[in-house]
Amino acid sequence: MKNPWKKLISNVKISGRVGLAYAALHGNEERNSLHKISITWQDLQKKFAEQKNKCFWLGVPIDPNWIFKSWFPMAPSVDRIDNLQEYTYENIVICTRFANLARGSCEASKFAKIIVALKNKGINPDMDGFNKLF
Repeated sequence: MKNPWKKLISNVKISGRVGLAYAALHGNEERNSLHKISITWQDLQKKFAEQKNKCFWLGVPIDPNWIFKSWFPMAPSVDRIDNLQEYTYENIVICTRFANLARGSCEASKFAKIIVALKNKGINPDMDGFNKLF
């Protein structure tokens, strides 16, 4: 049987190299270095169990084997809380690809507020304080 956590850590390493190449092409000095990866596939498995097998951002269940479905938006993904920091156990969460792509480089605290707004009321431009997020 395939190990989904080994596949996921492999994806992290690949995305780091892609990010480095992108930064070099676009002259983005801030991202012009490869982030050190100090996590293992076992760390990912442990983190996921701590999150009760759910997406950190959306709170929906994730099946780790969805990682083997090409381009499946609900597959597990590793997201760094602080995108300027390394891949360490304390700086990562497991979420869906959908949530990770949606978050992009949005600050974790702001993204969490967006998720709450979506769950509670939907996005409303007149919502108190919502425009202050951007």
